Amino acid sequence: MSHPSPRAPRAETAFETARGVSQVEVQTGLTEVQILDLAEPMAESRLTALAAIRDAGVSVSFLKYTPDGFNFSARSEDSDRLAEALQTLKLRHKLHRDYAVMTVHAVNMRDEAGLVARIVSLVLASGATIISLGELHDRLMIVMSASDAAVAAQAVQEKLAGVTP
Repeated sequence: MSHPSPRAPRAETAFETARGVSQVEVQTGLTEVQILDLAEPMAESRLTALAAIRDAGVSVSFLKYTPDGFNFSARSEDSDRLAEALQTLKLRHKLHRDYAVMTVHAVNMRDEAGLVARIVSLVLASGATIISLGELHDRLMIVMSASDAAVAAQAVQEKLAGVTP
């Protein structure tokens, strides 16, 4: 008669990732772009400007419409091509260099009551000026100056990293 061979104990499988802030990272090398005083009809002017940006091979992030145009972030290395494309269309614009995006990773952050508010409060308390903010179910992305991002990331990491609600 054969006996079943004993099995080695298995390590427990984790089905859930721990809640709370798991990582804070900063990506530098961004330029914040403002397109101003577009002509009416606004929708057509925006599409024309965005087509020129696309044709220049510039990738756009954090696009936000404003009453007279729009704002977005782009890689700093694309700034010269971007400026040339906008000047060709004679569009009034401003390029603000040396910006960054701070990304705060937290599983199911939308389900954690007050977590986004705590992160934003810490960023503002660090002295940073938030230019733009975007969020997904597992991360919060905040655009600010590169110098602000370093200080804000440290503040968030010190207060929230590894802390579960």
